[in-house]
Amino acid sequence: MLCIRDGLVTPLERVRTFDRALNRIVALTREVNRGKGLCVIVGHADAESDAERVARELDSIAETLMIQPLGPVVGAHAGPGVVGVGCYPADILPLGIKAAATARTGV
Repeated sequence: MLCIRDGLVTPLERVRTFDRALNRIVALTREVNRGKGLCVIVGHADAESDAERVARELDSIAETLMIQPLGPVVGAHAGPGVVGVGCYPADILPLGIKAAATARTGV
């Protein structure tokens, strides 16, 4: 698992299976919540069903929740199948978007 801190991509921890990595992403995201919800974007590179799974697990604490495909630069470096989460406490800047829409379906 990788993390972006201070603009640098750094290793966060080693998780042995993809399923455990998705569970760990959800757990780490939940730790950011200060009790007022989170603004969450779940990004993916050709892994829409995995991104939707992560979004479903975070829906109960998300004030804002979106699913979006990642760009070709991320896909080129991380490869197809990558899933990531960007989030911040919603009390900082609430957006009120709960569409969890994908760019493919537009719903």
